[in-house]
Amino acid sequence: EELKILSENNNIEIRRTNITNRQLRGDLDVANAELYNTQEKLIETERIYTISEQNLQKLTMNKNELNSEIETLRHLATEVPEKDSKISDLRRLIEELNSKIRGCKEESVLISELQAKLLDNERYLNDLSENLQGALNQRDETTQL
Repeated sequence: EELKILSENNNIEIRRTNITNRQLRGDLDVANAELYNTQEKLIETERIYTISEQNLQKLTMNKNELNSEIETLRHLATEVPEKDSKISDLRRLIEELNSKIRGCKEESVLISELQAKLLDNERYLNDLSENLQGALNQRDETTQL
């Protein structure tokens, strides 16, 4: 009789363990899916970050070129005879270049903001990845028990 009770208790415990294992497998599947999504987001974040870096370099080069052109135009403006039409043209060109520089500065600010957001996303993804790894480790420990 006692053996029968022990056997029934053992069977109940086996069923509980099977249920727990199925739940853990489900949790593992969800964690694996989240990890995959996190990895995909991290790859996309790195791609966007690289593009942003390249764009920032291009903007810096454009800004330097524009500054050089402005200096050249300013220098030429001092050498050009005092003909109103030529001076007006040069001033107009300088204003256009200054406007372009302001545009570059605005884009540079936007890129800096984007880079800050990308870094925040990367930190979030790293935290999520650590949490998922912790869940996987906990699952492994539970499975071993």
